[in-house]
Amino acid sequence: MKTELCNEKLQHANIYVLAELSEGKLKISGNEIGRACEDLFGDSDYEYFYSFDEENTEKLFNLLSENPEANILALLNKNFSGPDCCKKLREFCQDHSIKYSFFSY
Repeated sequence: MKTELCNEKLQHANIYVLAELSEGKLKISGNEIGRACEDLFGDSDYEYFYSFDEENTEKLFNLLSENPEANILALLNKNFSGPDCCKKLREFCQDHSIKYSFFSY
């Protein structure tokens, strides 16, 4: 199951973020292209990945909804969408001690 958290064309960057739930694990991949990336990272293309294990995926979704029948991807869209979706997710995880791994290039 997948959902798009962001597909925005901003003045200085295009941002695309996709969330995927597979085998009980949440994976989020993002790609930013544009002058803002070049200014910050020295390259016009920046890719990044967040990976949650099963325990922390479950913890995240339990905090977002008390309803076990809730649509997980809809909860992600409701709480973490738009150009700052990853920032909102990181802050939520930090506030609730939810662990994930991060990789970028």
